[in-house]
Amino acid sequence: MNPDLAKELAEAAGESHYRRVAPLELNEVSLNGDGGAEEIDGKLVRKGGYFRKRLYAGHRNRNEKPEEVNLGAPIKIIFLRKRRKLVERGGTDGKILRATNEHNHKKEAVTLFHSATNLSENGVADDLRATFTGLRTVEMIYALLITEGADPELVRIPVKGSSLGSEVKADTTTDLYSYLSSFSPDEHMWEYYTVLSPVLEKGKQQYFAIDFKRGDRVQNDVIAGAVVSWLRVVRDNIAAVDKARQEKIAAGVTAAPAAEIQVEVQEVEEEKNIYPENEPNPDAMPW
Repeated sequence: MNPDLAKELAEAAGESHYRRVAPLELNEVSLNGDGGAEEIDGKLVRKGGYFRKRLYAGHRNRNEKPEEVNLGAPIKIIFLRKRRKLVERGGTDGKILRATNEHNHKKEAVTLFHSATNLSENGVADDLRATFTGLRTVEMIYALLITEGADPELVRIPVKGSSLGSEVKADTTTDLYSYLSSFSPDEHMWEYYTVLSPVLEKGKQQYFAIDFKRGDRVQNDVIAGAVVSWLRVVRDNIAAVDKARQEKIAAGVTAAPAAEIQVEVQEVEEEKNIYPENEPNPDAMPW
């Protein structure tokens, strides 16, 4: 069938009102930021300070904690793309109270899911943050995880709190926003490996944040192979997901399926999120 005719018929049938495009099902890499210590064999050992990979890809039961792999530290990635979402946590366990879908900037229309009521509402990200003041920005990095002896793996990496920016960090520590700003307009992040290391910070309590450092240049064959192919996969999926969601919002569909949002906030049993007292302003960044 002619593509233009197919599109016309799909619109006539109202398919955009209910059709869902699934986000990429990826494993998630995050830092265990628990700075607490326990005594083991007479020595104080930090509970966190390492990276872990949660195996969400192929994990169908969202009521069960996925398998977790300790990646140690530091780890090496190729930074492909950055997205963002808004998340509010509460209680002593840091349970997610509400969260938006992934989006690119603060003026985008998004869907905010409320976990207490299992309902959602649509609005502009910036306006929702003004209404629900507990929402905080979580930057979502799409990256290739580089592991010796294995092919580069496309993963999501949530970056939040003091890893975005912190006044208590040492001069030698590079937070995410400082790292992004270190690239000139004619440089590309995917041209270089990025090394992520845990650093211990001391605010009202001790916790680990992520230190971002630029590594060696990525080899040309890796760029021509894994980087090009995976960047295209990420681009195409994000474009399809965003298009489907914007069509629903424009059509006045106010309640997105809960699972659609929860796929993007699948931080199961995460330690309590730590934000510095003077939270960095992601919306003031030039990207």
